[in-house]
Amino acid sequence: MGQIVAAMVSCHAPALFLRQPGEDPAQLDATIAAMRRLGRVLDETKPDALIVVGLDHLEAFSLDVSPAFAVVVGPEAVGSFGSKQYRVRVHQTLARALLDGCLKRDFDIAFCHKAFMGHAFVVPFEYVLEAANSHRAALR
Repeated sequence: MGQIVAAMVSCHAPALFLRQPGEDPAQLDATIAAMRRLGRVLDETKPDALIVVGLDHLEAFSLDVSPAFAVVVGPEAVGSFGSKQYRVRVHQTLARALLDGCLKRDFDIAFCHKAFMGHAFVVPFEYVLEAANSHRAALR
């Protein structure tokens, strides 16, 4: 059985990419710096896998079908926001174990083999994972 080596929460504000008029650049820069500090926690703890929880904002799902919780069990998830593009490898063994554990406990959870990740995922990936750093990119 694995162990939790770190837990963290981050913002996912699209303003960090968009830099629209009226936004405080100093506040945006401070937010990005804080997210990068979270990335350094990952560097120090060296997790084998990440569990990323985010709000869909109706980007992968729709009002027709919008589960409260869903886990991606397919081989990868794809995401984008603006010019940022991500293709993230899914730790399928962990994903299926999470799904099975939830279902055995009658926890209402959906699953999907394909997933689109919007800004709620892409913004933290950009500043916490910073894919340009090769050792963090291996987690993708």
